[in-house]
This record gives sequence, structure tokens and C-alpha cells, in this order.
Amino acid sequence: MIFETINDIKNAEAEADRLTAQALEEGKVSVQKAEEEAERIRKDVVAQVRQEREKVCEAAREDGLRQGKAIIAEGNVNARKIIETADVSATVNFIKEKVFATYGNH
Repeated sequence: MIFETINDIKNAEAEADRLTAQALEEGKVSVQKAEEEAERIRKDVVAQVRQEREKVCEAAREDGLRQGKAIIAEGNVNARKIIETADVSATVNFIKEKVFATYGNH
């Protein structure tokens, strides 16, 4: 009877050791899977951020071009108005006098 009890204790200890080892191995597998999933998620997030950054940069470029075109168009309109309304006769006379004074009236 004492031998049976000792054998039962040894068997229980062996079973506990087996279950502990099995749990440890399952834990390692779970950790490995979690690390792989985390790495996959990280790569997905990095890819999404790159795509979003490219979209934002492209939108900014397009907006900049659109605004630049509008500014240039407005500048052209203002330049035409100045050219059409400017009294250039005083400027022409000034330049003519300078040219004649420098080079003479040939």
C-alpha cells in the first residue's frame, strides 16, 4: 500500500511535469504567433502610412499647382491693366532724352 501511494505520487509528479512542459511549449508557440502577428500588423501599418503620405503629398502638389496657376492668372490680369492704363509718354521722353544726350541726335 505504501508503495502504491509512492507510485501514485511519482505518477502525479510526472504528470505535473509533463503538463508544465506542455503548457510552457504552448506558451512559447502562443508568444511566437503573437510576435508574428504584431510584425504583420506593423508592416501593414507602415505600408498604409506610406500610401497615405503619398496621397497627401500628391494632393498638396496639385493644390499648389492650382493655387500657383490662379496667382499667375491674376498677375497677368493686373499686368494687362497696368499696361493698358499706364501713361508711358513721360517714361518714353525720359529714355529718349537720355539716349540723345548720350549718343547725340544722329
